[in-house]
Formats: sequence, C-alpha cells, structure tokens
Amino acid sequence: MAPFCKNQNIAMTPYSAFAGRRLSKRPGETSTRLEKDAYAKFKYDATAEANSKIIARVVELVDI
Repeated sequence: MAPFCKNQNIAMTPYSAFAGRRLSKRPGETSTRLEKDAYAKFKYDATAEANSKIIARVVELVDI
C-alpha cells in the first residue's frame, strides 16, 4: 500500500483514525471497550489531557 500511495501522491494516516473509539464518541461517553481495552489505554491515556482539548474544540466547530 505504501508504494502505491507514494506513487499516487496520497497521504497515509499512520495511526488509528478513531483512536480506539475515543474520537467516535461524544466527550464523556464511554463503552466497555474504552473502559477495558488495556492496549488502547496504554497507547492513548498518556495524551488524554491534550487530546481532550482538541476533541472539545472539534465539538465546538461541528456543534454537536
């Protein structure tokens, strides 16, 4: 996939676009996966505070 994207000048997203479901739910909304997925917690909890500021701003912009 990477060679094709490079050839076609297509950008690649090198991470989970929904961040283990953190970006597919409203702020404060939870799920079993969000509460129990140890790998996602390992990946995303360290940046949760910074991410929450970005998510809050996106919510403002899309007015949900």
